[in-house]
Amino acid sequence: MANGACQFAALAGAVRWALHVPASARGVREDVCNFLALPENNDWFRPFLSGGDAGDPTACVARMRGRFFWGDGVTLKAAARVLRVTIRYWSTAPGVAGYSEVHPLPADGPPRAVLFLGHMHEVHWVYLAPEGEGDSRARRGVPRAVRK
Repeated sequence: MANGACQFAALAGAVRWALHVPASARGVREDVCNFLALPENNDWFRPFLSGGDAGDPTACVARMRGRFFWGDGVTLKAAARVLRVTIRYWSTAPGVAGYSEVHPLPADGPPRAVLFLGHMHEVHWVYLAPEGEGDSRARRGVPRAVRK
């Protein structure tokens, strides 16, 4: 069952791999929502909202905090700013199929790392790492059968 966490889980996996720090889907979602909830960020992300959300960013963020809100372009842009990373992703989405990048704003400071993600349109987000390096447990020699 889809729970809306795959973009956040992919970001967390990429953070663990690239920055060698603990990260979870729940933590990334919370950081992104807290960032978007700040009044000073309303003007920054309001142009990305459509429909009723455009007039009420607070309500949009409240829904984002829910378990079944899927990550989207707004959350990806916010993650780049919150995590202070460049996000390079390959997508099959119409209009953006292929390679794209999302950067933090210059005011956020220089990027700490580059995260690599893959996006299967309307299906799933994953993080990408060189073969054999994507799972820290693989680097520690934990047999594949016990990795979860």
